[in-house]
Amino acid sequence: MALITPWFTVKSPGGRHSFTAYNTLDSRIPTPQGSVSTVFRQSVGEARNLCYPVQIRYLAEGAANFVFELLPLTEIGFLPEEIKGKLLRIRKSNPANTSTAESWWAYNNRFLPLLGKENVIEYELVDISDGMHKLCTMELQRADEDGRRKYQVGAGIDFEDMLGLLMPNMKVSLDIGLSGEFKPKWLRQSHDAPMDATRCRTCAITASRGKELSFCPLKLASDSEEERAEAISGIVKELIRSWARNPWDPTLDLFKTHRPPDDVQSRLETFFSLEGRHLIQQLKKLQDEWDRTGLFAGDKDPGYSNVDPDYPLAMTLRDCTIFLKIPKNGWEPIEARLGDLDMKSPKKLLQWYEKEHGLVTGGWYTAKDAFRKDCQLAKRIP
Repeated sequence: MALITPWFTVKSPGGRHSFTAYNTLDSRIPTPQGSVSTVFRQSVGEARNLCYPVQIRYLAEGAANFVFELLPLTEIGFLPEEIKGKLLRIRKSNPANTSTAESWWAYNNRFLPLLGKENVIEYELVDISDGMHKLCTMELQRADEDGRRKYQVGAGIDFEDMLGLLMPNMKVSLDIGLSGEFKPKWLRQSHDAPMDATRCRTCAITASRGKELSFCPLKLASDSEEERAEAISGIVKELIRSWARNPWDPTLDLFKTHRPPDDVQSRLETFFSLEGRHLIQQLKKLQDEWDRTGLFAGDKDPGYSNVDPDYPLAMTLRDCTIFLKIPKNGWEPIEARLGDLDMKSPKKLLQWYEKEHGLVTGGWYTAKDAFRKDCQLAKRIP
């Protein structure tokens, strides 16, 4: 029986690695249950290629991308160093998303120079064949049978985007420590919020959606140690919930009781008072520099002629993710890196305008109810 096998190709210096897929009649190579396989191809010089069979497994997804885990084809299989411990990220089919090439350019030319290589997830551009796209689609169908959570109904692979990104897997095994992620969101108030607002932008939109507030980003970026501790407490609770509900997370059994390790809170408080504080302040600074006017600039019509041209970059940083590695040993440093730095498309300006307009006219910035009690701006209420 023919198996569809993915292959990974390592390119020579100056070239790009690639993933391809083709049929193999070698029935002696079993396809592991719960995954599909591919091949990593390595090019040494111009004369020959080194190809490695690998299996891909659906891991996660967001609004713009699918993320696949790369594993050896068999238990005793081999993975080249170029993809060992790496994830493959492939674009979703959505006209509102920027292409992988555009995101790659913004990553290298805007985000990396300003945020620093030590603070961001390291990406590497790879070629993706049409066969590999089809193989990833097969893996998504397999994951559907296992109850894959669909962020967008009907969202599939973007077959026209022939590029993907390799990135390190920030998850760690339980014998080493813990890993988690959260979005810092809007670290400054929206320029379009009313002067008498009693909610920040993140707290306002959370309330408008009827959702529970995890933490106020303004508190995370605050100079007050007490307010930062309140934000960290919310982040820890969010991490515990994610560990407990994610069936693909190895921490599921350990945290299904929602009990965090005793020192996670205190260690994160210390981290976000030192190294992590610098990262948050840098994010806050760039969000402000790339959005100096808001969306209601000028005549307040959605013509955007007066909107800061870097506004999509600011929105990218308002939707990025901080990935955490928390070592088991308390004396080892916590690692935090920024990911999901996919440049937002200017095509979303109208969508952002309508959302902001709805928050203002709907009174979500100023309403007095239980949703606003944890926001830093709630203290303005007598």
